[in-house]
Amino acid sequence: MKRALPGVVLPVVLVGTLMAASSQLLERTDPPSSKSEGDRDLLAIPVMTLEGEPARLEQFRGKVLLVVNVASKCGYTPQYSQLEELHRKHRDRGLVILGFPSNDFGSQEPGSSKEIRDFCTRQYAVTFPLMEKVVTKAGPDQSPVYSILGARTGKLPQWNFCKYLVERDGKATTFFESAVAPGSDELVKAIEQALAKSAPGEAPPPRADPEKPTSPPSSSPKSPPASKDAPKTPPATKDAPKAPDR
Repeated sequence: MKRALPGVVLPVVLVGTLMAASSQLLERTDPPSSKSEGDRDLLAIPVMTLEGEPARLEQFRGKVLLVVNVASKCGYTPQYSQLEELHRKHRDRGLVILGFPSNDFGSQEPGSSKEIRDFCTRQYAVTFPLMEKVVTKAGPDQSPVYSILGARTGKLPQWNFCKYLVERDGKATTFFESAVAPGSDELVKAIEQALAKSAPGEAPPPRADPEKPTSPPSSSPKSPPASKDAPKTPPATKDAPKAPDR
């Protein structure tokens, strides 16, 4: 049996390796596109509600969006309460909170859509929109919503309750980590600034109402002040008779 010469085998192996690497590189390269992922219109993406109904983010065009990957069994789950407070306080000014349940981290959202809805309603009286369970991590199953948000900010969620604040133009996006609470000064200030801006081609948004008193003043009539001419009780006289000594 003849042995192959080392000087011949090495170039053949090297060429084969280079060809295989080039083939893999071509397979992984996305086809050229006129728009990068971050430039895609987020509000044109079709989504599904938690109940499985088709929906479009288009209905929120001109609004300020706070997109949150939520979970029912996480240490950050109590943030649902502050998210609901933000929703009720600012919805009339154009804030929309969108919850996207996800089981990506610690398997902390294992339930069905019905179980998620029942939990959110029972524990936190959630009324802001909840979407179907999604994958936020990069990969073939990733939600296009998170693909776009990740491309815009360069950041994807590393845990539950990360937040993306999308301004009225549907483009400007800011990322907030899980530990940034919905009621924190940092996030509230960013929301207020976003709400103060008008959408392209629209009139300025309404301003926040001033703080109202927690309880209205009593409407019951007050007792009239005592008249200056009202008779006064006469003081006891010094000459009042004393009881006889026994």
